[in-house]
Amino acid sequence: MTAYIISQILAVCADISFMLSVLSKKKSRMILFFLINDILFSAHYALLKAYSGAIAILIEGLFMLVSFFTKDNKTIIKVCMYALCQTGMIAVAVLTFDGFVSLLPIIYMSICIFSVTINGIIFAKASAIIRNIICSTYLILITSYVGAAIEASLLIFSISGLIRSIKNK
Repeated sequence: MTAYIISQILAVCADISFMLSVLSKKKSRMILFFLINDILFSAHYALLKAYSGAIAILIEGLFMLVSFFTKDNKTIIKVCMYALCQTGMIAVAVLTFDGFVSLLPIIYMSICIFSVTINGIIFAKASAIIRNIICSTYLILITSYVGAAIEASLLIFSISGLIRSIKNK
């Protein structure tokens, strides 16, 4: 029971970080907050024994870290990292497969990684909306109800961040 409570607290902290990422005006700040979100959510998933989610989000976190340090948009590095991460995601899918539910974090992490590979904050924020929907579904299925409720509410922040970016462009 203690692990479950800690996991829900981590989910709240991770979602606050996600909220800050979608409200960021600069892509580098957005990636930094995504990285913090990834670390917290990985621990959250591990405590719930949702290992495909924990490992997939660590792979995505590694990608975010590389993206953060290659702020000058070296596309070739990002494309190579994308290919490596997707290979890792396939390995995670094979090694941790436990039905369709175990594929959901791999799907939404792949979307997230792809959105960062493509230059443009508007595309990244639009992808965050899709991520929110899939992540909310996954959290319900692994019984992280606090995390699912917060993640669903973050959909509003994702939409608002996208609208703000479109208006500012």
